[in-house]
Amino acid sequence: MKNKLILRVGLMVALVLLVGIPMTTTSAQAASHKITSMPKALRGTWYYRDHDHYQHKTVITKKTIKLTTWYRGKSQGTTRYALTTNFNKANAVILERHQHGWYTMDWTQSNMAMSYKRGTYKVKGKSQAALYTGSIGVGYAPKKVKFNMAMHQKAKRVYTKKVSIKGIR
Repeated sequence: MKNKLILRVGLMVALVLLVGIPMTTTSAQAASHKITSMPKALRGTWYYRDHDHYQHKTVITKKTIKLTTWYRGKSQGTTRYALTTNFNKANAVILERHQHGWYTMDWTQSNMAMSYKRGTYKVKGKSQAALYTGSIGVGYAPKKVKFNMAMHQKAKRVYTKKVSIKGIR
């Protein structure tokens, strides 16, 4: 009789733990959520270069992203992605909002993720809108990380800036 009581109590505790653990969320999960339309701060046509002789043109609309890439002046093609919340959809992107103006785009059916934040940058004394683009690893990261910058005008050189990553994860 005593063994059956201990067994029943043990099963009830195990059941409560198994049902209760998946229902709890961590603060990192609660701090970000999926978005169904692009925020106005990210929309527009953005151009940027990287250190490997690539030029990128990104057109962000309310529900789509169109990426065009050139390598040493030769077009590498254009790809269009739709905004979604479903990881199983092909040629789609999932947008998550984080704290302090950071957004993360996860390309579905791939392991690619990029972080974005709108900011400003001075070019020849004039302040211009900039989109900080890049990604950081999962390990240790300093308080400020160097990001490539996309601008509304085509650039003849690579623009980078060290940006605080507070709220990016």
